[in-house]
Amino acid sequence: MTSGKTKDPGGRIYGIDLGTTYSAIAYVNDFGVPKIIPNEEGHSSTPSAVCFDGDRIIVGARALERTGEHPENVVRFAKRFIGDPGYKASHGGRDFSVEELSSFILRKLVQDAEKHLKTKIQDVVITCPAYFGINERETTKIAGEIAGLNVRQIINEPTAAAIAYGTAEMEEPQLVLIYDLGGGTFDITMIDIRPESIKVIGTGGDPRLGGKDWDERIVQVFAREFAKSTGRPGDEKKLLNDRRAQSELMLLAEKAKKILCRDQKADISFTFQGETIKANIPWDAFTRASEDLLSRTIDLTNDMLDTARKKGYHRFDEILLVGGSTYMPQVARRLHEEFGFDPKLYHPEEAVAKGAAIYGWKMYLKDRLVERITEKLIRKDRSVDLDLGELSANLEKVARKAAAKKPSLDDLHEDFALEMDTGPGYETKKSAKRADANRALEKELLDLDDNLPDVPMGTINEAVKEVAGLTGFNAGAVRNSMMEILDVASKSFGIIAKDETGNKVVSIIVSRNSVVPATARETFVTTVPDQKMVKIRIMESETHLPRTSLNDAKEIGVATLRFPRKMPLKTPVDISFTLNKDGRLVMTGSERGTGSRVEMNIETTSVISKKDLEQAKNRSARLSVV
Repeated sequence: MTSGKTKDPGGRIYGIDLGTTYSAIAYVNDFGVPKIIPNEEGHSSTPSAVCFDGDRIIVGARALERTGEHPENVVRFAKRFIGDPGYKASHGGRDFSVEELSSFILRKLVQDAEKHLKTKIQDVVITCPAYFGINERETTKIAGEIAGLNVRQIINEPTAAAIAYGTAEMEEPQLVLIYDLGGGTFDITMIDIRPESIKVIGTGGDPRLGGKDWDERIVQVFAREFAKSTGRPGDEKKLLNDRRAQSELMLLAEKAKKILCRDQKADISFTFQGETIKANIPWDAFTRASEDLLSRTIDLTNDMLDTARKKGYHRFDEILLVGGSTYMPQVARRLHEEFGFDPKLYHPEEAVAKGAAIYGWKMYLKDRLVERITEKLIRKDRSVDLDLGELSANLEKVARKAAAKKPSLDDLHEDFALEMDTGPGYETKKSAKRADANRALEKELLDLDDNLPDVPMGTINEAVKEVAGLTGFNAGAVRNSMMEILDVASKSFGIIAKDETGNKVVSIIVSRNSVVPATARETFVTTVPDQKMVKIRIMESETHLPRTSLNDAKEIGVATLRFPRKMPLKTPVDISFTLNKDGRLVMTGSERGTGSRVEMNIETTSVISKKDLEQAKNRSARLSVV
């Protein structure tokens, strides 16, 4: 740092953990430290609960307070329905989509943060579960758009946690298993964390598994106790089917679960239809009732480890516990029994938001760096055919490739030189190391891509110093913004084709857990003579196999490739898929002989239409969120 105040706060990018039960927002302060921004009530997280009150939308703790008296007006756990086109929350004769419900939570987070920081918030990075597919990611992005935000990127929650951990805690490269058990979802991810890169090896999870399910088991235990106390077995079913009772009991169960994290029992007092019961929930009854849920997370973990082994990763160094539900002591105990590691509890409720903020901070610095480099190239009358996004990606490659060698990028500046492992005959003088580093990086730049303009290392160094002076962050922080983050595809993508026996199958082109961005091509042939067109049905699946049944996949897009004339049987058709870091898919179909071609950016099928989106924006503008 060159000063205690950031000189250029404009363009700062904030990180948001949009959770199932709780959400949080964070930023990187002027000293380069990620901080959670407290809400208006002074808490670090905000309950992801929405209450309809006329033209007012109440979000957070005050919404939860109304659950007991007005459960019909309160919506919780909306995140579990992201990507479900049939889900609607109805109130006052109006239907609200999951995108709108999520946007209300985002508005509350941002409004409170703006009051606390006394600044306008526009650009954000929002996290989502690693296994979210195209529709779910697009839904999350649209929620931000309805909230009036510029969503710079959607990143995976475990990746965000790894960024926070790698930045603050890690001293040596590590293979980390991130066990993320939140309020409504479960993620398990293996990540290779290094100073120059964060690489996701494999991921898995369940969108319907989280702390809410443990709460429901406590409610079931209580309902049985209630029926025993009244002597009427039918009371158990009556209690579980009563909406108001259910809403209130779920809140009591959540409190009881937190007590059971530190005590051997928890008491619940509840009145139903004029009868009051105080039930004692013992620790062992709770663990027995929820044992299958915990076993499900272990099964998913083993599935992901099988995927990692196929990629050559047969071990890991650390288990990181993320998500509020990992406070339950049985989680760490079971993981130790299964894998022989003592898991590390790492800021379960803050790590994801802080990691997203660090990611946004790096984007902000890299934006400034790329702008300065481009300006310098133009001033020097150099040809710049590369757009900013491509230049930015290439700078990441430079950082990764150079850091994998000795000397590294850090040796380019005297004030940030690192110790080096030097062999016999290698000069240890800083001047020699810097000269060698400059030559090595010049070569990396020229070797990266034929389209990469000639960017001398001196130009990059000048830009680094200028951005450091402009932002108040030191040159090391600016260079570190070029750290590469390599994620993987959360789903497999393919098309419907006929196999050797003539049966329709889904032929996978981009496999789940492939490193993204990913590009792959497969060649298919027409199945009948004289075809003038082929319909390309694009499918998304959870499979790891090269082929799967239609029942194990869902259609996410349809494109038609038309030929200028009738084509003979077995005409080759090339299908290419390109999947970017945001999880967006582009399909290209082509026939070489005629030059016929069709390209399709996958239009999501499970999010609101453009017409409904505009209506949602207009409606949101009229509604007050508090």
